[in-house]
Amino acid sequence: MAEIAMFMTEADLRELVSLLVERFSARFEVDETPEATPSVLTTIDEVCIAVESNRFGARFAVVSPHWQRYPIYRHETERNDGTRAFFIDQRYGGPAFDFIANRPRTENGVRYVIPSSFSDYPYYFPDRNGSVYRTFDRPSPMAETYAIVQSHIRRLGVRTEVKGWSRPGPWVLVDALRCHREGLWLRTGEDVYIPRRTKLTARSTRTRARAARAG
Repeated sequence: MAEIAMFMTEADLRELVSLLVERFSARFEVDETPEATPSVLTTIDEVCIAVESNRFGARFAVVSPHWQRYPIYRHETERNDGTRAFFIDQRYGGPAFDFIANRPRTENGVRYVIPSSFSDYPYYFPDRNGSVYRTFDRPSPMAETYAIVQSHIRRLGVRTEVKGWSRPGPWVLVDALRCHREGLWLRTGEDVYIPRRTKLTARSTRTRARAARAG
């Protein structure tokens, strides 16, 4: 599985979604829906609203005519309260990138953000009805797209590490880095992250913002 994790704000989300929409005509199918009918988002604003309107962010299957071959499959789940929800089967159909987009939130007076992630698998299943041995490899346009997204994040971001420990952590993107300097915590569970002290951290936020606008 190829995955890259990053701390983001809405501004950073817009930059990444803009790249996917404008360069690859990407569409974002919402992972969790109350009905079997899929909710497919096609604009930057729609994706950002979906993330910002949910306190926990949102999860999407990212598809495109450049790499999608089959429909996206979903399964039904009954919650404890008796309501139903439908979720995407991540490795069936598509293929599609698995994009988890988290947003800053406040808890007990502390504003923090947990990592978002963008990932895919080396192979997929065309449907849920055939043999489990029937698979197909990740299409080459999908591999190329992942490399471009990875480059975008590494070019504009700074690597983090666990505070008080040198263990590397997710990347922190331009606006999230600015917000961190103003008090936003970067965390996963009990771990708190800080930007690594490399030559990248010496570059100004303004310089990275110019690079982000330039694409």
